Amino acid sequence: MKLIPAAFRRKLSASLAVMTLAILCGCDSRESWQAKTYPASGMVLINGEPAEGAVLFLEPVNGFFDRRQSRPWGVVMASGEYKLMTYKPGDGAPEGEFKLLLTWPTHGTLTQVDRLGGKFADVEHSPMNVTIVAGKNVLPPIDLKDVKVAEL
Repeated sequence: MKLIPAAFRRKLSASLAVMTLAILCGCDSRESWQAKTYPASGMVLINGEPAEGAVLFLEPVNGFFDRRQSRPWGVVMASGEYKLMTYKPGDGAPEGEFKLLLTWPTHGTLTQVDRLGGKFADVEHSPMNVTIVAGKNVLPPIDLKDVKVAEL
């Protein structure tokens, strides 16, 4: 059985140390301009029914958290649940205070008409506020009642 030369062992050890350091430092796969995000989910009901296909956007109250002016968003599933994303699916949203904007586009039409008539689609009129904190965020349910919804 041949022994491994000392010079090769040193190179191998150094290479393993560099790879280990790269792995440990590379655990956070964010780009340098991206803000740290935290998981965030919730539920949207309109007139007691899941708002499947509704789209939520979070508009930062105190200015943008990255240079690209990213906005966390999510789509409501058939169950009424949504998960927010900012940079990639399920990554959540950065810490902070946000206005929650909500639209419910029609599907299968050339013009995506908001079934809610734009009532919750702008910062001035949206009554919904959201706070994202470090850690996992389960946001309070949005349960809008007596809302006029345009027919499909």
